[in-house]
Amino acid sequence: MQQLAELKEWIDFGDADVQRLARLREVAVPHLEAIATRFYEAIRRAPEAHAVFEDEAQIQRLHGSMQRWLLALLTGPYDDAWARRSQHIGRVHVRVGLPERYMFAAMNRIRSDLCDLAHQLADPDEARATCAAVDKVTDLELCLMTGAYHDAHEDQQLRSLEQIIVEHLPVHVLVLDRDLRVTSATRRPGGIFSEGARPGMPYTAFLSPQLIVAADLDTTIQAARATNRVQVLPHVQLSGPPSRHFRITVLPLEHELAHMLLHIEELTDVLDAQARAHQAESLARIGAMAAQLAHEIRNPIAGISGSRQVIGNGMDAEGGRAVIRGRVQ
Repeated sequence: MQQLAELKEWIDFGDADVQRLARLREVAVPHLEAIATRFYEAIRRAPEAHAVFEDEAQIQRLHGSMQRWLLALLTGPYDDAWARRSQHIGRVHVRVGLPERYMFAAMNRIRSDLCDLAHQLADPDEARATCAAVDKVTDLELCLMTGAYHDAHEDQQLRSLEQIIVEHLPVHVLVLDRDLRVTSATRRPGGIFSEGARPGMPYTAFLSPQLIVAADLDTTIQAARATNRVQVLPHVQLSGPPSRHFRITVLPLEHELAHMLLHIEELTDVLDAQARAHQAESLARIGAMAAQLAHEIRNPIAGISGSRQVIGNGMDAEGGRAVIRGRVQ
């Protein structure tokens, strides 16, 4: 682990420090239980720190874990496995909601207790050098813990923000991880999610089976994975009643927390509105055609009627044209 090697070099933590810590371990072992007891007594006096524990039984269990951690702190080996354990502790502190300041306060208490034990060594110079080794190893531990703490806290905040954004989108959106499990999703009504759908489930269990089959969604997702390109299903129809219509977009992502995004837009209302608009437009065209036809029919009739009136009025009511006038009228 490059980070560990860099930290060791930065604080000048070497073999001499490891040897001094090993000698301190022989002195400290009989006192580890007392150190752990004082540690948890201090936690009980800090309400925010104490609040992260479920009950007193958990504190008693952690009492033993604390002693094992102290022993490992003085024993090593200070390798990648040790560093990963330290980072795991930092991530756990985020998960349980421990404020970061308590990590620094706790490490100060541990450092003080171990240095007090170092002063029991016969040689004062060796005692001071051992205290310096304690400072280095606790600083090393704290660097690893807090680095992982910050990373985990940022991850937690990003996930929270992602969830807020996704939940309030006006369309159905699912974020999938590399195992194609849903990490977050919108919570809009619509009936395309399976009953009991929740984050952590595979998308095949999260979405309606009818939608998955109609869209052949697995094939589309695999195509997006293979090509690393957006795949669009412009029209997916679910048989009814009532019939429903969707547009599905599968977007591959390059992020450790988000591998794939499914965008599912329901088109049912849009298509219904388009159908109604088309119907209204057709009716309007028919109406316009009927009006035009009526106009075209009325014009000749009016002409004929006018001609008849002119002819009729221009003939005598008596005489030889009377018969013609009668027929015209």
